[in-house]
Amino acid sequence: MTSKAAAHSKDRKGIEEGYRSGLEVKIAEGLQMLGVPFQYEEQKFAFTQPAKRRTYTPDFLVTTKSGKLLIIEAKGRFRTEDRQRHLHFRASNPDLPAVRFIFSNPNNRISKTSKTTYGAWCAKNDFLFVKFDPTQVIPQEWLDE
Repeated sequence: MTSKAAAHSKDRKGIEEGYRSGLEVKIAEGLQMLGVPFQYEEQKFAFTQPAKRRTYTPDFLVTTKSGKLLIIEAKGRFRTEDRQRHLHFRASNPDLPAVRFIFSNPNNRISKTSKTTYGAWCAKNDFLFVKFDPTQVIPQEWLDE
């Protein structure tokens, strides 16, 4: 076996023993050879990840007849990251109107394993939404506000 093949074999053996990489295997073996007691991934420590400053560019900004600003987001897919972004955006901008969604299908489920639909998620989190209607585009009642 070449040295490269032997190293690869050792990595595989280490991974089978619960290590995540060949380097971790080498360190564990070195500590054992030195007689140094150690623990491997036996404790978890909590930490707070610093806040990340982000930006959000709405799909559409619409001004109603009365001059009210509407923030409209068009969604085909409504991924976890999208849902989190909109919750964070609203919490960070309480003076702005809540985003309103136009879904191609608000009855789509948020994931394969969830019974929650896009529309149900919006209702639960106090976001207005509609299903896209090509004859109306944006609900007249929104424009009349």
